[in-house]
Amino acid sequence: MVIGCCGLNNIDLANRCSEAGIILDARFWRTGVSTEALYLTLKFGFETLCLHRISLHTTEGNLGMRGWMEKAVGVEVECIRKDVLYLGNDKYIDSWDYAVFDHDWYLSVEKNLRARIAKR
Repeated sequence: MVIGCCGLNNIDLANRCSEAGIILDARFWRTGVSTEALYLTLKFGFETLCLHRISLHTTEGNLGMRGWMEKAVGVEVECIRKDVLYLGNDKYIDSWDYAVFDHDWYLSVEKNLRARIAKR
């Protein structure tokens, strides 16, 4: 059974940056699966690929993802890009962008995520 997908995309090794994405079946929200999947994705990006920056994007209305990024991952919104996603009928929504940097990974993010996983 596939319950979601998580990984890196738009990997730019020359500039040591990438984007991470995560989609999870709503039945598995708040189970720790997202935290563990993102932990493994970030770990691979920073520790294996030696990336400097990994960005994640969501929308203003996705309060669960935004709260999770800020509380569980420990990062703040980096920027809000206006009218990025077209919904049709001349309607757009904004993208809320987050970034995790290698120094944050080694200083606190890795430990925070590992601790949250251990609590499950």
